[in-house]
Amino acid sequence: MDKRKRNVDFSAAEEELLVELEKEECWRKISDEFNSQRVLVARSCAQLQLKYKNLKKVVRKKSASIRFEHLKTGGRKDLSQALNLREEKLKSIIQLSVD
Repeated sequence: MDKRKRNVDFSAAEEELLVELEKEECWRKISDEFNSQRVLVARSCAQLQLKYKNLKKVVRKKSASIRFEHLKTGGRKDLSQALNLREEKLKSIIQLSVD
């Protein structure tokens, strides 16, 4: 039986580099796909990343406010604070990325 030669373990720095390169590649693909659609203005990777980060921040803040209001009112729903469909979709993505 041939034994496979084992390489040296990856260092923490190498693991970090691998993750960062993959992340950059993903955002580059997102940017290419986004800009290939019929958008009004072409956006850079950095612009798209910032917008996505801000959208997540808004959804987290709004979700926390809804939870707080739910606790404060004993479960009565305030429909003025309800998440719209886009926010619900983003919230489910955020939750999946944490799991």
